[in-house]
Amino acid sequence: MSARQIKPGNNCQVCDEPRGKRTEGWTSILAADNATVIGWTCPSCPKWRSPIRRIEVRGRFRFRAVVDATPPGARKRKQVNRVFDTLAEAEEFVENFDRAKPVEGEANQEPTVAELCEDWLASCVDVRQVTVEGYRHMLKPALRFLGDRRVSTITRADIRRLITWMTTEGGRQGQALGPRSVKGTLGRLQSAYDFGIEEKYPITANPVQGVKRPRQSKRTGTDLEHWETIGEHEEAHCPGLLQFRAVSDADPLAPIWRLTLCGMTRADLMGLRWSDINLDSGVATVRQGRVVVDAGDKVDDPKSQHRNREVEFEALYPGTIKMLKAMKAAARLRSAVWSENGLVVVDEEYRPLRPEVYSDRFKRLCAEAGVPVINLHSVRHTLAFLGHRRDIAPADMAALLGHSVEVHMATYLPQGKASVATRALAPAMAAA
Repeated sequence: MSARQIKPGNNCQVCDEPRGKRTEGWTSILAADNATVIGWTCPSCPKWRSPIRRIEVRGRFRFRAVVDATPPGARKRKQVNRVFDTLAEAEEFVENFDRAKPVEGEANQEPTVAELCEDWLASCVDVRQVTVEGYRHMLKPALRFLGDRRVSTITRADIRRLITWMTTEGGRQGQALGPRSVKGTLGRLQSAYDFGIEEKYPITANPVQGVKRPRQSKRTGTDLEHWETIGEHEEAHCPGLLQFRAVSDADPLAPIWRLTLCGMTRADLMGLRWSDINLDSGVATVRQGRVVVDAGDKVDDPKSQHRNREVEFEALYPGTIKMLKAMKAAARLRSAVWSENGLVVVDEEYRPLRPEVYSDRFKRLCAEAGVPVINLHSVRHTLAFLGHRRDIAPADMAALLGHSVEVHMATYLPQGKASVATRALAPAMAAA
């Protein structure tokens, strides 16, 4: 933890609260000589070199403690990871854990389900960090229900009880979880147990294997949420898109909303840099994404090779170049940390905008525009259906949205219509 970079100034290194001349409750950070003060942490934040981190979860600050639990003489490193509501609880956990740590020669204690899952997550070295964080999030309901149990004590009956609990009250706020969430949790828990069996943990069988999952009906085609498109062929259009753009063009993030209406995902936009935008040709290149994770947000490569694409925004919405140039000029003028490789989508203080804030803002603009309040991602569904009504080839729509053709067809055109093909071919057959 000491490898973290010390920020210049007199503020708290964790939360950036100004210290002024206060010293009571503040902890100094010393240089390698153990004499020179190079920074401070405030009373509300963990000490700089403690195994505790302050994290933000759904707008609320909590504290994650990560302590070494490697048994003496073991070749495989083990860690215990816990999240607490208060700093005092996290500090008490660390203190008590250290006191209870096994000593040399003491018999190794069987790992808990939480420890097994943490070991499995640590083993995912060839998986994108964003994906690993997604796995960690999916495992949370299982860990709340079974995390402190020893790995060998979990039975299929326990897994069935876990499913019942998740489908009735397993959410963070005590709400029922949907089939997709439940299946995601069970899938990750099964993978963790598979890992444990392979690594010779004291497990004789995978208790998740063979347990019936909740039935999940996958929505495809026009059952997907979207703004209604009307008309056919060249007459096809979507009034909702036009109404939304009329209102969003007056928003401070007006050009960014236009990029949303080009089919760019939230992750695409949150990770977009000025260096990714060609303000001469009106093309944005998707090279990275920024997504929400438990500890904040994470920038990483796009989720698939198809997401690496060019979006010709000026061709779709003329005037967007002018809007982006004005936004860029304002950012350069007012932001002391502006750079060509800096993020485009920032808040009023030129900090990276929280992705969930963008989604919430979208719904407010929907209400203001008088269009159905849909999920931000459903704009992409709308574009797909509009493109198909205008006879755009599925492969071309897939390229715009960053899909593979197979995924695009299965999602938006799950059932072909032979009658449509028959009517289209009939004139050619008659001419012959």
